[in-house]
Amino acid sequence: MKKKVLIVGAGVAGLQALAAIEASKELSNLVEISGFIDDDTSPRQGVSILGTIDDLPEIVSEKKINELIIAIPSAPRSLIERILQKVSATSLDIKIVPGLIEIIRGDVNLSHIRPFQVEDILGREEVPLDPGEISRFYSGKTILVTGAGGSIGSSLVRQLRKLPVKRIIGLGRGEYSMFKISQELNNEPRFSMCLCDILNSRDIEEVIAEEKPDLVFHTAAYKHVPMMEKFPQKAVLNNIIGTIGLLRLVEKFKIPGFVFISTDKAVQPASVMGITKRIGELLTHSFGLNEALGNKVVRFGNVLGSRGSVIETFQQQIENQEPLTVTDPEMTRFFLSKDEAARLVIKSAALDENTTYYLDMGEPIKINDIATRMLGLSQRYSIKKEITYTGLRPGEKLNESLVSDFEEFTPSGSERILKLKNPVLLSREVRQAIINGCMDLVESKQSHDVKTELLNILSSIDNP
Repeated sequence: MKKKVLIVGAGVAGLQALAAIEASKELSNLVEISGFIDDDTSPRQGVSILGTIDDLPEIVSEKKINELIIAIPSAPRSLIERILQKVSATSLDIKIVPGLIEIIRGDVNLSHIRPFQVEDILGREEVPLDPGEISRFYSGKTILVTGAGGSIGSSLVRQLRKLPVKRIIGLGRGEYSMFKISQELNNEPRFSMCLCDILNSRDIEEVIAEEKPDLVFHTAAYKHVPMMEKFPQKAVLNNIIGTIGLLRLVEKFKIPGFVFISTDKAVQPASVMGITKRIGELLTHSFGLNEALGNKVVRFGNVLGSRGSVIETFQQQIENQEPLTVTDPEMTRFFLSKDEAARLVIKSAALDENTTYYLDMGEPIKINDIATRMLGLSQRYSIKKEITYTGLRPGEKLNESLVSDFEEFTPSGSERILKLKNPVLLSREVRQAIINGCMDLVESKQSHDVKTELLNILSSIDNP
């Protein structure tokens, strides 16, 4: 018996999906396209529109539909959520076609139609990386990416290879993650990697002296909030001292551009991780000020699907048939995909002003809603549909913000990127006092006082 399929979206992507399925001899014997669903029900030649999204439950039941293909490349999160809510009580397989970026590169083919993933609740990615827009900035440049094996670092490397750069050097300390990205880019002659710790200034200096990069993307950092509460000195060492060492090399070799990757947790920080990233922001502007270098900060929230993310935790709990653990039913976070984050970071680096940029990530999402959606998507595995509330962990906030109370951001001229009007600029003397204070914390044996001392350092310089 053939599988009965509905396509949601009777536009170009939906018609391309239909054509791809009908052109496959194998699929034509296995799949029957029952028709289309579209809120625009106006007649179109050769297209059978059975109803609107609101009609989905009845049509699925009446037509005995087995699979849904969502083919709306520009669908916002609200529309994706609406579609999923309408079929939440069914056991449909749900698939999705590429986003707009893939559509404009060519026709949809069968390899593009993939199972729906929880990342898709963000809506389709609508901000492409247009090489023509920034080619002049990146043309002929040598780019160094720290933390190149991580989620954002590896996505940056993948996106940079689409630009007319001269060289891409990936620096990271994780053997396996660096092996994976180098294996993936095995046929990219412009890419080379260096297995190196951000704290090893001598090794990094050798790389910089040899490669002479024009731009550094600094993504390497400890990011796990509760873990850094437990090991605050490690956070200071990696996130602050490591950044200082790199900034000193940027000064020494007069590298024209440096981009520090920050986080919403640096905004009025309540955690050790957030404090270290806020101090990193301040130091980045401080070094750039004194040497007239192109130092920028890019700040954004959580990345869906990154290692150690809530998605990874929920997936593991589902596989183990365990209840999903949510800290609080009202907890929210800003999310975007790895690829879109990388694209926006790359675009930010090409902007004129040496300031802090933040990425407009839309409205925050409830973690509880993500857990509920993942349970719905996994219903065919017969797991216990439970969510357990555990309470806030050390260092966590209920809600995050991308802008502090005393910051003023304005449009940057680039879509979904805003810029800080007046970043805090530290004198060389204040900068050195911060460095000395952080070095003392790393060398101290009293780890329980580190967070208090970090807050003292921050409060002395980070007030309007």
